[in-house]
Amino acid sequence: MDKQQELISLLEPSIVGEGYELIELQWRPERGGWVLRLLIDSKQGGVTLGDCQKISLLAGRRLDEAGWEGPSYTLEVSSPGIDRPLRKLEDFARFSGKRVRIQVRRAVDDTEQRVFVGVIEVAQAGKVCFRDSAGSHSLDFNDIAKANLEPEF
Repeated sequence: MDKQQELISLLEPSIVGEGYELIELQWRPERGGWVLRLLIDSKQGGVTLGDCQKISLLAGRRLDEAGWEGPSYTLEVSSPGIDRPLRKLEDFARFSGKRVRIQVRRAVDDTEQRVFVGVIEVAQAGKVCFRDSAGSHSLDFNDIAKANLEPEF
C-alpha cells in the first residue's frame, strides 16, 4: 500500500465519523517539504474555518495515535471551493441540477469532444446524464477522467 492509500485508510473513517466527507487527500513534496492536504465537505453544505480546524486537530491526533511514521510534513485542511471535484457517482447524484465541467477519457459520440460543460440531469446505474447546448448526453461513469462543479456567476 502506498503512503497516500495508507493515509486515506487511516484518516477517512474518523473524518466520516465526525459527519464530513473526505473528498481528496494529497500527499506530496512541495517547495517547503512534504504536505498532507485534506479537502473535506459536509453533507449539510459548506465548510467553515472551524470545521477545518476541527478536522486538522482530529487528523493530527489520529496520526499520532496510530504511530504513523513518515517525513516531517505540513497538514492543510480546506473546503473543496466553488469548483468542487466530483469523484463518485453519488457526487453527481447529490449535485443533480448543478452545472458541471466533465472531461472524458476518450472522445464521445463519434466526435473529438472530450470536455463538456452542462447541467447534471441524473446519475444512477453507472451512468451520468447531463444536458449542454448540444442536447442530452449519457456517459458511463468509468469514462469520466475528471469532473468539477462549474461556478455560475
